[in-house]
Amino acid sequence: VIRDVGATDVPEIVVINKADAADPLVLQRLMRIEKRSIAVSARTGMNMDQLLALIDNELPRPSVEIEALVPYTHGRLVARAHSEGEVISEEHTPEGTLLKVRVHEELAADLAPYVPAPVAL
Repeated sequence: VIRDVGATDVPEIVVINKADAADPLVLQRLMRIEKRSIAVSARTGMNMDQLLALIDNELPRPSVEIEALVPYTHGRLVARAHSEGEVISEEHTPEGTLLKVRVHEELAADLAPYVPAPVAL
């Protein structure tokens, strides 16, 4: 199925649940077979932090760093920056929300009209 949808290059983490109840020998064998695997227990919470860290490491990171002064009337754009990007800093000013964010190209284009003009020295 993975090959059929063209997802052979998608990173995969094999999660073996119920590790607290599994036969340790079977668990060891499975983990040797599946190189990118982790044994977890949802019941006890065993290795859940490690699983979340593995997933976080595999997620794509936004590539464009931008600073924008978004008017308060465009609060949805600020919300998108929070949900779709990585907020480096945020400051509320009389003119709007000053954001320094790392976002994907599409959101950077939406924020571009609000990039402050360079200050002449």
